[in-house]
Amino acid sequence: MVGNVRWAAGVSLILGFFGGLLTWAGGRLVDHHRAGRIGLIMMLCAVGGGLLYGVGWQIINSFAGLK
Repeated sequence: MVGNVRWAAGVSLILGFFGGLLTWAGGRLVDHHRAGRIGLIMMLCAVGGGLLYGVGWQIINSFAGLK
């Protein structure tokens, strides 16, 4: 069960990043500022989430005393 949740979280982070990339590129072509900013924020959130996803698992295991 936990493996499925981790897999879904990883997929959603990847989709969020590429969705942000598409929004950023489309926003730069269409309205130049608003959608471009939203796409950039989506990409930054996905990168931040990826960092938390990668580091968080080890931190939780270290607090739990698991190796």
